[in-house]
Amino acid sequence: VRAIVSEEVAAFGAAQRAATITPTVVALRTMAADVVASEMARLEGRLHGLDDKQRAEITQTVRRVVDKLLHAHGRRVEEL
Repeated sequence: VRAIVSEEVAAFGAAQRAATITPTVVALRTMAADVVASEMARLEGRLHGLDDKQRAEITQTVRRVVDKLLHAHGRRVEEL
């Protein structure tokens, strides 16, 4: 019984910590999305003549880079 209670208390504590971290992670991802959008708008202003396929590929590449960076740091925050 004690082992079960200890496991449940640990799980509850982890859930509480995750709940306090979630708004920060969401805010960070929102900020990153805003930066990507801003930089893409700036790039489009400098690179005239991009077709829709090229624009979509560049946007997807930038998003993947940002997602990978955020993912690595997000995992570390969860561990802490």
